Amino acid sequence: MAFDKEYCLDVFKKLLAIDSTTGQYKEIEACAKKMAEDLGYKVIPTHKGGIIVDLGGEGNPLVVTAHLDDIGV
Repeated sequence: MAFDKEYCLDVFKKLLAIDSTTGQYKEIEACAKKMAEDLGYKVIPTHKGGIIVDLGGEGNPLVVTAHLDDIGV
């Protein structure tokens, strides 16, 4: 699979356009969940308001984590 720079930039712009001030994560969480599901991945919601996306595979798992809301300063 080749790296799709335009797709990545489009997703990044879409996520940045969502208002997600500290604690206001529901809209961006729903968007990220839908994007992952549209790509065919299993999404598992957490009790703290995050999501885990299962990309499949075997062997030693790799975990990547990130905040979806931004820090209101």
